[in-house]
Amino acid sequence: MEFLKKTFKLAVTTGTTSDCYDDCRIIIPDLTATYSIKICLISEQSDMGFFNADTATTTTDFISDESVVVTGECKTRLSELRKYIITNTFSKQYKNNGNVDNDGVDYDNSTRNNVIYYIGGIRYNDIIVDNVTTTTFNYLALGNNDPSFIKCPIFKNPNNENIISNPKINNDVFIIRQELSVFENNYILENFKRITDILTYGGGKILKTYNNT
Repeated sequence: MEFLKKTFKLAVTTGTTSDCYDDCRIIIPDLTATYSIKICLISEQSDMGFFNADTATTTTDFISDESVVVTGECKTRLSELRKYIITNTFSKQYKNNGNVDNDGVDYDNSTRNNVIYYIGGIRYNDIIVDNVTTTTFNYLALGNNDPSFIKCPIFKNPNNENIISNPKINNDVFIIRQELSVFENNYILENFKRITDILTYGGGKILKTYNNT
């Protein structure tokens, strides 16, 4: 940690004292003054990189593998289920048959002001009051049985130091091709209507003709 020492000017006032003669003044600190200090802090953090999973060893020492229901609030995602159709019929505006295994709106339990729908196995509930939408969600978390749960130790590889994001790949690769195509002469032939056009094309210096008789 770096130690910084700064000096600030003291707010003062002046007053006349009876112990002085002529125009004598004494410096008195202003005890009612307020001091404002701005400090700019700059931190440098060195990230060791992405976590790696040690797939060579596994462990089952977890707290619990019971399934729990996760709930919360979020922004509405109903627009992701809207069909490309112009209609005022609510039952035709969005994908239907929504359930845990299928993305769509659960029309059987929904109204225009209380829409229940599923996306990615998550149940959403849009409650619309005075054109203001409040969205809640809930889903069943499988705990350690979730396919995305890593059941092995994780570590940071020093070789990945300061790698904090995926690499960016620029695909702006340009290939310079020949200006003259090998089929150019074939393309030229489609513009000829008579034999004389071939003989006189380019002053007779580009295309060669042969007499087979």
